[in-house]
Amino acid sequence: MKITQSSSVGALIVASFLFLSFLVGPTSANAQNFQPEEFSSTEDVSTVLEVASNAGLLLPAVQGVETSKEASITKGSGVTLEIPWNSGEGVEILSEEFELTIFLPNANLAQRALKTAQGTLIFPSTTASSNSVIPSSSGVQMITTISNEFAPERYTYEVETSETDSFQINEDGSASLIDSSGFLKVFVPAPWAIDANGVSIPTHYETDGKSLTQVIEHSSIETVAYPIAADPIWVWFAGAYGLKFNKSETRNLANYGSAAGFCGALGRIYGIWCGVFAAQWFTQAVIASQNNQCIFIATIPAPLAIRYTGSGCY
Repeated sequence: MKITQSSSVGALIVASFLFLSFLVGPTSANAQNFQPEEFSSTEDVSTVLEVASNAGLLLPAVQGVETSKEASITKGSGVTLEIPWNSGEGVEILSEEFELTIFLPNANLAQRALKTAQGTLIFPSTTASSNSVIPSSSGVQMITTISNEFAPERYTYEVETSETDSFQINEDGSASLIDSSGFLKVFVPAPWAIDANGVSIPTHYETDGKSLTQVIEHSSIETVAYPIAADPIWVWFAGAYGLKFNKSETRNLANYGSAAGFCGALGRIYGIWCGVFAAQWFTQAVIASQNNQCIFIATIPAPLAIRYTGSGCY
C-alpha cells in the first residue's frame, strides 16, 4: 500500500538519521568482533528511509505523547501503542477490544532504541539487518533494513495474543489477524521491498497461523543495490468507524463488476476516498461474496474494506 507524505517531512527524517549515524555505532571494542559487512549501520538505515520516503512508502511518524523509562507511548483511535526502548520486550497494541504484542525479528541482537525528533525509533544491530519502528495515529510501521547479501531472507514477527486468534494471508498478498468470531483485530497491507536505487525486490508474507513472516528474495538478484528497505504496516481497527454491509448487500456491491461501478453504488457516502481506495474495496467485496462473508468499510483509522463474519453478517 502506498502512503504519501511531504518531501519536507521525509527530509527531516533523513537528516535526523544522518545526524544519528555520526553519534551511534559499535564501540571500538565491539567493532573488532565484527567485519564491516556483517552488521547494519545507522547510515544504512538513513539510506533506506530516504529511498522509502521518496517513493511515498513511509507512514507519517507522530511523537509519542508520553515517554517512560521503558517505552515511547502513542495514543490515538482508541488504541495505546507502546514501543519499548529494548526491542526484545515487543511492541504492544492495547485497546478495550484486545491486546497484542509484536516481537521484532532478531530483536535479541539489537541495541537500545534511538528516537528521532520525528518520533521514529531505530534499533542499531550487530547483524546484517536491523529494525526501525514508525508510530502513527492509524497504525505502526516496522521497517527492516537489509545491509548486504549476508542478511537472511526471512523475517518473522512473533505475535502474542489470544489463543483463538490466527493470521490468514489474503488473495491480494495482505494479511489479517482475526479472532474465532471473524473479528479483524489487525490488518497488514501487502508487503513491499525496495533497494537503494528504488527498484522493487520480490517479497511476500507467509504464516503458520500464529506468526507473520516477510520473505524478501534478495539473495538471488545479482543487480540488487544494498541496503534494502522492507516493511509490514500494522493497521488496527479497534474503535473503527464505518459501515457494515450484510451478505446480500456485499453480493450486490461485488456484482457491479468494476471499481468505478462500486463507487457509483456507494454514492457520495465516502466521497474522494472511494476514488483512491476503490480497487481494494471492490476486490474485498468480490472475495467476501465468493466466501459467504461480508465487508465493513472503515473510515477511521484507515479507509479500508475488511471482510468479516459473525455479528451483522447475515
